[in-house]
Amino acid sequence: MALFAHALVKAKKVMAHHLPSSEVLSALSSGAHEALLRTHLGEAYDDLASAAKSVAALASGKKKRRVFILPGIMASLIGTPKGSDNHVKWLDPTEIAAGSLFHLDCSKTPITGTQVGPLLPCYLALKLRLELARHEVEIVAYDWRHKLEDIGAILASQIVADPAAKVTLVCHSMGGMVARAALAGSAAANAKVDLVVQMGTPNLGAPALSQAIRGTYPAVSRLAAIDVRHTPDDYGQLCNTFPGVFALVPPKGAAVFGVDLRDPSVWPKSGVQPARNLLSSCGYSQDTLFKPDARFHLIVGANLETVTGVQKQGDNFLYQYGYAGDGTVPHASSIIAGIGKIYYADQIAHTNLCIDPGPCDAAADILEGKTPSLPTTFTPSKAGVTKTETDASLLKANKLLQLEGDASHLFSALHADAAHAEQTVHATLKKAGSWLKKHHV
Repeated sequence: MALFAHALVKAKKVMAHHLPSSEVLSALSSGAHEALLRTHLGEAYDDLASAAKSVAALASGKKKRRVFILPGIMASLIGTPKGSDNHVKWLDPTEIAAGSLFHLDCSKTPITGTQVGPLLPCYLALKLRLELARHEVEIVAYDWRHKLEDIGAILASQIVADPAAKVTLVCHSMGGMVARAALAGSAAANAKVDLVVQMGTPNLGAPALSQAIRGTYPAVSRLAAIDVRHTPDDYGQLCNTFPGVFALVPPKGAAVFGVDLRDPSVWPKSGVQPARNLLSSCGYSQDTLFKPDARFHLIVGANLETVTGVQKQGDNFLYQYGYAGDGTVPHASSIIAGIGKIYYADQIAHTNLCIDPGPCDAAADILEGKTPSLPTTFTPSKAGVTKTETDASLLKANKLLQLEGDASHLFSALHADAAHAEQTVHATLKKAGSWLKKHHV
């Protein structure tokens, strides 16, 4: 228990205060909150702070574009606004440990919480890179729990209300779907947007989302391991209350992924069941979302083992994996008709598309009207289906995080897992920080 408490204190220290992104950038350029930000950003701090100072020096100059960065699902913090010290539930380890994520249940009235800013480490490098290129950039967070069309309507109103004559959208993951919903629902917003850059957007949904709904997704097991009050099945049920999650279930008739996940009859009878009302009411088709046109460019990660299909095997889903994807979103989902240009970032994971220099440079080049250096064709390093998993095998693989009884063993494993995750994020940010240093003007 002492080790677990130590891990939570450390995690809380990293997440402390949840400063709004504008205050974090101001702190980076001024040197305020240095100890806190060094803990949060690791060895990347010096280079990111240097880049932020360079951006601050450019503040009075003329900007080339007005840019909205749209985060992916679960990459906006959810909580209660309280001045500069937001009470964040998602993503705060101490709140997770206390079981407080279940206060965010969208099946209850009134719905608790709202977006209180972006998960900044995921988008800070991209924001600074574009600002160093003299663009005016804002990360537009949103409450990803809600219906896609509702989130899109809010974005459309933000686009229309913005004083800039034109707005450019740079969209990570679900953010690209939100952009399409906004353009479909507002002619005024559509007319004002001059360019859309999608980065790993699941335009046809992500078949791996069924694992989250079933409670078999590895990240769900990790949440349940931190939260001693709830099980992976409980977290699957929580996902079943979020319309935004169901917006990313592949649309009806998307046979490229195998079974029709919009059909409740194909889901296994055992384990967590999908919320039927959301399975039907939160569906979408290419007729209801804006069809991409020449303004759309797409950057995708590649050559990482990704769930590319779902079949039925007895009373389990059989998940098929292949290398035509970024580890989360398969290319068959991202690449749809109408997109002007497509670029491939080899071995760049979904979560790193807005951190790694390759795809971030590509996005900057697109905004400048230049041709990115990323390839426009792709051949997977391994062809076809490379492995399969079932709900049962995923649960077995996650068994360490579901152990009951030997608490100290479990907490030790969690602490090691958290340390590894922290090192990975810091290493990626360090790489991005060094790369930003080269773009100072």
